Amino acid sequence: MSRTLFLGVCILIVALSSCADNADHSAPGDLDAAEFSLVSELEPYTDCSVLLYGSDKIYLYKISDSTEQDNAVFTLYELDMTSREIRPTGTIDHFYMCVDSVVPLKDGIAFTVCTREGEELVNSLYLYQDGELSESCKWDSEIPMSYISKISEEEVALFYPRPMVKGDTEYYIYEIACVHLADGTKKVLAEFQYNITEQEGEIVPSVDFEDGILYLFKSTAQGSEKSYSICSIDLEGRTIGEYSIELDDFLYLEAVSDYDSVYRIRCLDSRFYVLQTLNSRIIVFEKSGDGLVRADAPECLSAFPEGYKIADYCDDNSGEIYFVNMFSDHLIKFDGRSGEFTELSIEKADEESYIRSVDLNQEGSILIGMDGQFYIREENRK
Repeated sequence: MSRTLFLGVCILIVALSSCADNADHSAPGDLDAAEFSLVSELEPYTDCSVLLYGSDKIYLYKISDSTEQDNAVFTLYELDMTSREIRPTGTIDHFYMCVDSVVPLKDGIAFTVCTREGEELVNSLYLYQDGELSESCKWDSEIPMSYISKISEEEVALFYPRPMVKGDTEYYIYEIACVHLADGTKKVLAEFQYNITEQEGEIVPSVDFEDGILYLFKSTAQGSEKSYSICSIDLEGRTIGEYSIELDDFLYLEAVSDYDSVYRIRCLDSRFYVLQTLNSRIIVFEKSGDGLVRADAPECLSAFPEGYKIADYCDDNSGEIYFVNMFSDHLIKFDGRSGEFTELSIEKADEESYIRSVDLNQEGSILIGMDGQFYIREENRK
């Protein structure tokens, strides 16, 4: 299953020319191909996808068919970077979808996955720790997507949409909860409701967590009017703040006469708010006085249809974020402490080489999937 769900217009292959217009923001750097070393232990696992690249472990998964009809099997693998041993850690039957929402834990990970139980879709939170794969909790939903953020070693913040019908009226309910990993108990912190039938209400496609605060992007529809905001709530569900932002001009795609949609948010240092759209476009907002303003950033991040997305990472609250264009050999690093953007170029083996995945760990080391193999460059962070 694809790492990212691309809905709407397909992304075309376009050169990174627009970054050249923003030389003030983009300090070029080189990640020479010679600096990447082949992860030979993963050569038999090139059909796997990276779930998480940690400081000392790499977690991968493979989807395969079983002998049972209509039963796709999810197999999780763990590569110990110290011993260089890789082993399967467990399987999940009746697999349907994985959105690669995962958090690191001491001696393990927690992640979400969607499976089928008969005709129903079931979302689950799985825990792999101390060598054992187990299900922490599960819930029914017609929408096969759920996301988690780490609160502590014992708890995660869980966000997911679910449909609801009252009489002749259909709704989406966007639920944010705190889940205790050991026993799967769930405490609902906040709910937002959108009336599908009347096309009114609040849509919350994404949530992020930093320093005890949950940050969410919210789109509010009332009649023909639509507004956008970034809200913050604490772990008791209390609203701390809400900032209105202007997005109409950014979301309108003149080339196709249609609107893009935000589906991901990242907060950096409680100062910068990074939004990613379904068409892999990036916009950054910065706190200024009592509100938020659009931050100055390389134009190529927001261009359409260039296709920049937030790189997959194992976060340690470093205050950094990377953007990757899967159709080029460039990374763009944003430092939320300084507000500076740095452009990095990955030197490919040749022009025909294709980089299919980019993951970063806590130390800033980079793991790339290229030409059917996995390569690592150690300690990119300065």
